[in-house]
Amino acid sequence: MNWDSIAAIAELLGAAGVIASLVYLAIQVNSSSKQARLVAVQSLQAQMNNVWTQMSADERVADILSRGSRGVANLELETDRLRFSALYLSLFRPYEELFHSWKNGLVDDWAWESLTNQCQSHMGNQGFRDWWNFRSDWFSKDFQDHIAEVLAKKPEYRRWDRHDPASPASRG
Repeated sequence: MNWDSIAAIAELLGAAGVIASLVYLAIQVNSSSKQARLVAVQSLQAQMNNVWTQMSADERVADILSRGSRGVANLELETDRLRFSALYLSLFRPYEELFHSWKNGLVDDWAWESLTNQCQSHMGNQGFRDWWNFRSDWFSKDFQDHIAEVLAKKPEYRRWDRHDPASPASRG
């Protein structure tokens, strides 16, 4: 074996090492990307779940959302209207973030579908429509267009006071 052969083998081994390093790096970047997307979704879920936590912890907050969902006119006090608006803002601001992240491919479809179903059910109530007509300018144009598309489909808001657990339709 001459020096040229040894140099060629060394170059080949060096190239293999570089390729192995690049493969390892690609795996690590992919793993980090998945981890970052998961953390982002978990953060948005936590923000949205905070609304539900507030309602379960405070009967007055649940009452405001319940009355307000029938229409903002059902909230006589300005402070109740402000609280209702704050509740919807705390639910729909993370939803807007989720929307933009999903559009940019940063959120997986399963997360988008799961969280969007929660929000879209609220879009079916009169209180949301009242609030949205008053506060939609707080959101990006793309998100406003998304909400307009959802509202055009007339989403259903299923109220608990209309839910009959004994009904066969409720069990399916």
